[in-house]
Amino acid sequence: QFAQGSDLTGVMIDTTGVEVLASARRINVAEWYLVSALPTEEAFAPIHSLQSRFLKAALFLTLLAGGLTWWMLKRELSPLFTAVRTLAALSNSDQAPQPLHITSHDEIGELIGAFNHLLETLGQRETALQNTLRFQQELMDAVPSPIFYKNAEGVYIGSNRAYARYIGLSPEQFIGKTVHDISPADLAQKYSQADRDLLSNPGLQTYEATVVHADGAQRDVVFYKATYSNAEGEVAGLIGVILDISERKLAEKELHTHVQRLTELNHKLEDAQNQLLQSEKMASVGQLAAGVAHEINNPIGFINSNLGALKGQVEDLLRVIEAYQKA
Repeated sequence: QFAQGSDLTGVMIDTTGVEVLASARRINVAEWYLVSALPTEEAFAPIHSLQSRFLKAALFLTLLAGGLTWWMLKRELSPLFTAVRTLAALSNSDQAPQPLHITSHDEIGELIGAFNHLLETLGQRETALQNTLRFQQELMDAVPSPIFYKNAEGVYIGSNRAYARYIGLSPEQFIGKTVHDISPADLAQKYSQADRDLLSNPGLQTYEATVVHADGAQRDVVFYKATYSNAEGEVAGLIGVILDISERKLAEKELHTHVQRLTELNHKLEDAQNQLLQSEKMASVGQLAAGVAHEINNPIGFINSNLGALKGQVEDLLRVIEAYQKA
């Protein structure tokens, strides 16, 4: 390209294999070529140095801007972070929500003020909910019949005092468990099947069964159960009431025994009555026979007495006739 008269400037590799920045210029008067070459490392050293300084300055400024931005954000958002930590601590404790401290009256302060209003509303609702739950629990505890309630998986979530006394377990011993954990296997299977039937067909359920009492004896009971729903209208579990009918069953058994005894006595009485009637019939027949005999004896006696008189008269008549004949 130099030989053809081109004036060039560019980066190339020289005969020694070094990358150089070369430039060629043709001198027409002398028919010469003026060529200048400089290694690129040396030629571009000022530019590389300037680029390095620019990169360092840019990195420093970036770090400085990032640090200032972080500091400003931290300073501005510090109340918000404090509020978040306070809310996180409150969510993990049983304490009532406390108002958050407002350190500024800017947008962050307004946001924290809105949080405080929300916390106050939630606190009032939680207090009302706790009062309602406490009233419901005290109301159930006042009921003498055992009451229990379970979730949709058949796990106990609560009861009244009467139920705990009836089965002889504290709430801590059965809440969070199922009937398979606290009842004999045969009874637990019956209870569990009844629960599944009720949950699959929501409504009311009544059936007789037996329950192991706190004294270890099996009592005859009637279960009255009903399902309850959550806010979405879905079946959330069931509540049950136990009615002990052991005394009624015992009374029914005794009544049945008395009825059997009375039936047997009635049969015996009927037999005795039949015998008495038979005896009375025989006595009546005897009295009737005696009466008939008496009625018969009276005419016979009358006839006998008349026959005696007639006999005397006949004898007198015969003597008269005999005397008449002799005469």
